[in-house]
Amino acid sequence: QGHAQCVSALRQGGAKLYYADNHGRQPACWAAQNGHAKVLTTLRQEGARLDYQDKRGNTLAHLAAQNGHAQCIVALRQQWIFIKKNHDGCVPAHLAAQYGHAQCIDALRKAGMNRENKDGWVPAQEAAWNGHAGVLTALRRQGARLDCKVGVYVTLVHLAAHNGHAQCIHALRGIGIFNKKNYGGWTAAHLAAQNGHAPCIDALREV
Repeated sequence: QGHAQCVSALRQGGAKLYYADNHGRQPACWAAQNGHAKVLTTLRQEGARLDYQDKRGNTLAHLAAQNGHAQCIVALRQQWIFIKKNHDGCVPAHLAAQYGHAQCIDALRKAGMNRENKDGWVPAQEAAWNGHAGVLTALRRQGARLDCKVGVYVTLVHLAAHNGHAQCIHALRGIGIFNKKNYGGWTAAHLAAQNGHAPCIDALREV
């Protein structure tokens, strides 16, 4: 519930701050998931370890990034957990990108921006596929590579055009990937046309 003073009082009363529940999550996990940065700070001050991973391999940074809690990421202040992978091979930046949390990308400060998950995807590919133009802009600001490909051929513009994300195409201007062809010889314009995404055709034309 985000009651930092209660955490201190419980600790003074002898409460164990590292006990896990039936889901394998300690109190710090719930604080990170629900956006209680002050509680995380208090837990650290009271001696709790913040390098914990749950049963799926998620660190506190994963939980905060997935749920859009940039201030919790800032409160963690442990750079090494920002590049730690969960059991799906994802670093926190993957989850921030997948769920559209641009502020979390900035809070991670370049950590893990070009790491691949088990599917070989980097955070920018998650953002382009899911239509998060703001995340692509944040990734660009943090120095992530946006000329990455799925396999050898499929660029971020292909992913955005396939799913109808015109704003993502706008966010990718100047990358030099707009006329690249995929394994079938198709450009992003082919995919936009095939799937009926007229705004993407307009976005591609304006580049």
